[in-house]
Amino acid sequence: IPTLDAFREWMHTAAPERGRFWFVRGKFEADMSPEKISVHNFVKAALYGTLVTHAQKHDVGEVFPDGAFLVNEATGFGTEPDMMFCSWDCLTEGRVQVRAWRRESDGDVEVHGIPDMVVEIVSDSSVRKDNVELRQSYFAVGIPEYWLIDARGDEIDFQLLVRGADDYLAQPADAKGYFLSPCFGRRFLLTRKAHKISGWSYRLLTRAE
Repeated sequence: IPTLDAFREWMHTAAPERGRFWFVRGKFEADMSPEKISVHNFVKAALYGTLVTHAQKHDVGEVFPDGAFLVNEATGFGTEPDMMFCSWDCLTEGRVQVRAWRRESDGDVEVHGIPDMVVEIVSDSSVRKDNVELRQSYFAVGIPEYWLIDARGDEIDFQLLVRGADDYLAQPADAKGYFLSPCFGRRFLLTRKAHKISGWSYRLLTRAE
């Protein structure tokens, strides 16, 4: 798959239902590893529940879950983040457009532009992709905030990254372990406890700045 346009067509017409695919710097990549429930899927569910509730309660924008296809034509980049957030300003001012993949096709299947925030949850097969390739690509695209979460270890590694001059910079935790998100204007803390069956159960806590 040599070009972003070819990648987009493949994603919408021939890609398998299972797997993670991305196109970065003229190169197509694929990860066919299954998503682990306890350290990936449950994390994603906890984030989505809290962020959607906040976005709807305060009417601040839209949260796009896993499966929304992000395209940035200016940098030749395409991927499906674990999650994205776009404020109403971002959407109404045209920094992001939700649209069909080609004019004659039906449906709004691509998110074009620069979302306010993206999330990636690290798995065994995505360590380099999430920490290096996507980090560099999201920065090049101009995305202001990148949440990078690794729940595979003894402790949750939650990096709330904001744009600096040359790279993302990790926000420091406050005395209670919360991280400030400039995107939401709130602080967040990701916690977990032993699941009743196996693995972990997660909560994303939030409070005013």
